[in-house]
Amino acid sequence: MKKLLVTLLLFGCVAFSESYHGMASYYTEKDNKLNGHNKTANGETYNENAYTCASNKHKFGTLLRVENKINGKIVVCRVNDRGVFHKYGRTLDLSKASFRSIANLRNGIIRVKITPLK
Repeated sequence: MKKLLVTLLLFGCVAFSESYHGMASYYTEKDNKLNGHNKTANGETYNENAYTCASNKHKFGTLLRVENKINGKIVVCRVNDRGVFHKYGRTLDLSKASFRSIANLRNGIIRVKITPLK
């Protein structure tokens, strides 16, 4: 019984530790072209209408479940880019479509819960 309890506690901690909180912003085709290109870090052409994001923490192709902490809205997006947004205190840069599906674009930056999906 004690072994089962320890196993359940460890499993719970592992599942819980996969999610983390941070700040997310968004970027557009215009922002990407200002950086001198229209390609993402993995070589795709940037599409602000796709459900994608830039992350320095996750591998390309990773699906992330992103939840807006204020209204509870959720989007699943795919990592296809990197960025320097972390120096501004942000964890993710969402595509315009991803951000718009969970928040008003006028917000600009939102607090999110991020969960990588297997």
